Amino acid sequence: MSILKSFIATMGVAPVVSLADAGDVSDENTFPGDAVASIQLESDGDIFALGIINGGDQGDWITPRSAAGGNYEARWTNTSGTLSSGTAGSWQALSSTRTWAVSQSGVGSKTCTGDLEIRRTADTVVVATKSITLTAQVFF
Repeated sequence: MSILKSFIATMGVAPVVSLADAGDVSDENTFPGDAVASIQLESDGDIFALGIINGGDQGDWITPRSAAGGNYEARWTNTSGTLSSGTAGSWQALSSTRTWAVSQSGVGSKTCTGDLEIRRTADTVVVATKSITLTAQVFF
């Protein structure tokens, strides 16, 4: 957590929403295995990625995390490629965990780049945006 986020959390100031900690995610595997790369905004405020490269906890999308939930919505908009799973192009409440992913079965690769946005539900103001690339690749 950044110093600014810690300060705001302890001072009782309005929640800070940020996707600064989220990053590109890649997964690789050898045939006959599958590869899956995903980014997840969890309903508890956590950002989690699944992938061999940059996988794991990627920080928080909101500080304090206790402010997470139904007051915010997220949207993924494809800018290149397509998702294998997850909803693109429509706002979804963050009262539930949301996941966007690409997967590759068989030798080859799949990539999708998109803009991930978070907005407040009360006034529909977008408070965070980040371009993220998901890549899944299977080798011989």
